[in-house]
Amino acid sequence: MIPNPEDALKSHLPDPPQTKRPLSFLEWSSAGIGLVALVAEVMRRLFPNLETGTGVLVFQTVIFISVGLACIQGIPVLVQELLSRRRGTADYYMLCLLAFCIFASAFQAQRNWQDHFLGVLPILFAGYGISKRKYREYQESLQLVSDTLAAGGGPQIEVLEESRQSHRVGLASVKAGDLMKVSAGDRIWISGIIDQGYGLLNQASSQATPVPRRCRRGDTIIPGEVLIEGELIVRATENGQPPPSPKHEHPQSWLTQFQSLVFNRRQRLLTIVWINLTVFIICTQFTVSLLEGDWRNALTPSLSILIGLNPWGIVLILPLLWRRRFTVTAFKGIRFRSLRLVELFGSQLEVVVEKTGVLTEPGISRKKIILSKHFRGKSPFLIRAIRAMEDEAGISLGAHYFAPDPKEIKVQVRQLLQSDKGTIEAEIYDEEEHRIFIRVGSLRSMPYFTHNGFKQLNAQAGEQPPRQRLFVTLNDVPAAIFVWDETVKEPGLTFLNEAKTHGLPVKVITKDIRTKLENIGDQPVQRLDSAKAKMNVVQEIQKQKKPVLYIGYGRNDVPAMAAASSGIMIENGDPYALPFADAVLTNAGLRLVVDEWLRFKKARKIAQSITITAITQGILILALNHTHAINPWLATLLTGITGSVMMLQTLKVEK
Repeated sequence: MIPNPEDALKSHLPDPPQTKRPLSFLEWSSAGIGLVALVAEVMRRLFPNLETGTGVLVFQTVIFISVGLACIQGIPVLVQELLSRRRGTADYYMLCLLAFCIFASAFQAQRNWQDHFLGVLPILFAGYGISKRKYREYQESLQLVSDTLAAGGGPQIEVLEESRQSHRVGLASVKAGDLMKVSAGDRIWISGIIDQGYGLLNQASSQATPVPRRCRRGDTIIPGEVLIEGELIVRATENGQPPPSPKHEHPQSWLTQFQSLVFNRRQRLLTIVWINLTVFIICTQFTVSLLEGDWRNALTPSLSILIGLNPWGIVLILPLLWRRRFTVTAFKGIRFRSLRLVELFGSQLEVVVEKTGVLTEPGISRKKIILSKHFRGKSPFLIRAIRAMEDEAGISLGAHYFAPDPKEIKVQVRQLLQSDKGTIEAEIYDEEEHRIFIRVGSLRSMPYFTHNGFKQLNAQAGEQPPRQRLFVTLNDVPAAIFVWDETVKEPGLTFLNEAKTHGLPVKVITKDIRTKLENIGDQPVQRLDSAKAKMNVVQEIQKQKKPVLYIGYGRNDVPAMAAASSGIMIENGDPYALPFADAVLTNAGLRLVVDEWLRFKKARKIAQSITITAITQGILILALNHTHAINPWLATLLTGITGSVMMLQTLKVEK
C-alpha cells in the first residue's frame, strides 16, 4: 500500500488548540437581553401607552438586567484590552465607543431613564468579547506553530527525502508506486510515469547524436534516460502499468485556481455595495430626522450611526470584525505546506496550519510573491513562522537579474554566491539583452523574475517584485492582451470573436512572420518580437489605470506576464515559461476568460440595480413621510426593511 505523504506530514504536527468552544451563559444572556432591550425600545416608541404603569416597570427591569450583564461581560474585556500589548486600530475604536456609551448613557439617565443607549451595550460587549476570544485562539495557534518550527522539531516540508529518491541509492530501494524526484543531470533507473513537472529528456539509446524529447505530466519514461533540463517527480510502475492514486488527496483543480487568482472580484464588489448601503442609511436617517425637527436634531442620529450607537450602526460595524483569508505557500521541489493567514480588524495578520497538498499546477510560487506584501512588517510571529519553514526546508529564493553590461552581471552573481548558502547555477540565455538566469537551490523550475524597471530581487532581504491580483472594480474595464500564434488558430479565433461580441477589449500581438499584418477576428494586429516591446505595451495600458490580463505562450512573454496584473499561459507553450503564469489554460480553456467576463458584467448589473432600487425606494419613503401619508416611525421601519433587502441582495451577489 502506498503511504499518503499528507498523513506522514501530519504525523509530525502537534495537536492544534481547540478553536471551537460553545458560547458561555454570560455571552448568550448578554446578547439576548440586549436584543430584548432594543425590542422594548421600539415597542415603547410605537405604543406610547407602554410608558405608564406596568410598561415602565417591565422596561426598567429589562434595562437594569442588561446593564448588569453588560458590566459583568464588558468590564473584564475592557480591562484586559487596556492591559494588552497587542492592540490594533479596531481595539481603540471599540474602547472609545464603549467609553462613550457609558458616559452618554449616564448623562441621559439623569434626565430620562427611558431615553438612553444602555440597551446597546450588551451586544457591543458580547460581540467584541467573542471576537477577541477567537482572535486570541488564533494567536495561540500561531505561537504553537511558530515555536515548533523554530525549535527544529517541526515537520519536514518535503516528505520525499533526497537521500532515498535519488538514483544514488540504487535500484533495489525503489518500488512500484514510489515517488522519485529527478533533477537535471540525474539518470532514471526505473520505469515510471511522470507525476509532476516538465523537462527535457535525453533518450536512453546510445547514439552519436542523441535527440532530446520534451516530457510532461503523464508521459512514460524508460530506464536509462537522463534529464537534461527541468525537474520531475516520477511515480515508479510495475510492468508499465500506472500505480493507484493515493487516497484522501484532493489537489486544487486548474479551474479553481484560475477563478481564484485571475477573476476574484467578490470582495471588492461587496465593499462597494456595502459603502453604498452605509451612505444610503445615513442620508435617509438624516432626512427623516430633519423633517421632524431642525438640522441639529437630525445631525445626532446620523452621527450615532457612524459611531455605532444606533442599531443600524451595530450592523454597519460588523464588517470590521469579519475575517478575510489569504493563503501563502512554502515549498521545496514539488511538496509544499499551505498556511492560512487570518486578518482580524484590518490591522493584524495571523497564521494557522491549514493543510498540506501536492503542487498540481505551475505558477503556485506566485502566491508567495503576491501575499508577502500583505504580512511583511505586520506580524513578527508570522515572519518567524515563514522563515522557520524556509530554514526547515532549506529553501532559497531564485532570481533573475537585468543589467546593461555583462560585467555587471558577473558582479551580481558573485555577490549572490557570497550571500546565499544554497547551490547556485548561472546561465546566460539571452546575450543580446544581457539578461542572466540564476537558478538557486532546489527551485530550479520556479525562479522569481524581475525585469528592467523592477527593483532588483535580493534573496536574503526577501524583497519581492511588484505584483498584484486582478481586482476589477465597478468602474474598471480589464484590457486583455492576446499573443497570436498559428498553433492556437482555431481556439484563438473563437476567443477573439466571443470577446468582441461581449465587449471584452482585446489587443492582439504576434511575433510569427507567417502571420500577415491584418485583422484577425476583426481585431487589429501588432507585430512585436522582443520581450521589451511586449513589456512596453503592458505598461502603456497600465498608465491608463487599467488592469491588464496577458495571455501568452513563449519565453519572451515572461516579462510582460510578470508586469501585467495577471498572466495566463497556453498549456502547449514553452515549458520554461509555464511556472511564471498565474494560471495555465488549454486551448479550449480560453473560453473561461469570456465566461468570467460575462459573470462579472452580470454581477455589475445586479450591483447597479441594487443601488438604483434602494435610492428610488428611499426617495419614495421620504416623499410619503413629507406629505404625512405615513407615520414617521413607519417611514423609519420601511427604511430599515429597504436596507435589509439591500444586504440580502448584496449577499446574493457575493454568492
